[in-house]
Amino acid sequence: MPNILDVFNGDAYQTVSLTKGILKLPYKPGRLGASGLFQVEGIDTWAVALEYKAGKISLIPTSTRGSGAASALPSERGKLYTFSVPHLQLGGSVTAAECGRREFGSADRIESINKIIQDKGLRLRNNHEATAEYHRIGAIQGNIKDADGSTSIVNLFTTFSISQETVDFALDDDLTEVKLKCEAVRRIIEGKLGGRTHSGIVAQVGNGFWDSLIIHPQVKKAYERMQEGKFLRENQRTAIDVAEVLFCGILFQNYRGKIGTVDFIANAEANFYPTGVQDLFIEHYGPANFVETIGTTGKPFYLKQERMKFDMGVELYSQSNPCVICAEPELLVKGTTALAAEVAAA
Repeated sequence: MPNILDVFNGDAYQTVSLTKGILKLPYKPGRLGASGLFQVEGIDTWAVALEYKAGKISLIPTSTRGSGAASALPSERGKLYTFSVPHLQLGGSVTAAECGRREFGSADRIESINKIIQDKGLRLRNNHEATAEYHRIGAIQGNIKDADGSTSIVNLFTTFSISQETVDFALDDDLTEVKLKCEAVRRIIEGKLGGRTHSGIVAQVGNGFWDSLIIHPQVKKAYERMQEGKFLRENQRTAIDVAEVLFCGILFQNYRGKIGTVDFIANAEANFYPTGVQDLFIEHYGPANFVETIGTTGKPFYLKQERMKFDMGVELYSQSNPCVICAEPELLVKGTTALAAEVAAA
């Protein structure tokens, strides 16, 4: 009689087929993952290399007309930066006790074992998705951190030997010219872009920064004039449940994600970045370290299973190999503020 827990001999439960099955399951991605901001691509290596040849514009000195002596064009040497692809793995199991009863009159069909495996596979994937979103947040901050919220996987500012520009919005002061603070952010980003264009500037902001922004007299006054009091009557939450407001050409979005008790975005901070800049944010996935995936294009998520000793159940193993980075961290600006009295007292 066939073993009732033999879920290994059919093609449907090999690594590739099992992974594809889980990939078809619906899931709700994080805000940055759904925004289209990141260029998502599979790669067949466990490292990502970025080469920079930043074209420099120099002022040309005057020379004697007719001399034929021309100033030499400065040489341009590229720099190569290599990033290792992080390896993330998570496990689970399906035991015989979870598999329900054998179907009446059948020797080899287990009630709902497929659903149990898929449900647990989805839970594993959800954890990988949350982690990928956390890495995306790190990319717009310039510092991709591990799950503990403090250990740095890669600090882009250290890697590129640059310092991050910071603008103090001083939202605790009713007299602060918030528009000028926005202009300061815009000038920093556009100055770093040089002759390149962008489609807009977005800020992911913490709860305290957001609350202080929307109650600031100048922000409220501007929207009161523009929308005849509509801003005061509404809670700035869109139909897709995203709290956002467009002010002085910058789209401010309140990001509320957290890992444990640690907010993805610090309470009194904002993270500004330009949109529409080609190859600025990269999300590459390396292949799994399985024999059958060597040399193949990486996928965002892999799931594999193995029989437990004495056929007591099934061990599930998942992994993802994401390299999520900002290729030009000098375009990332941090906003800070002391909290307004109403917010600090809340």
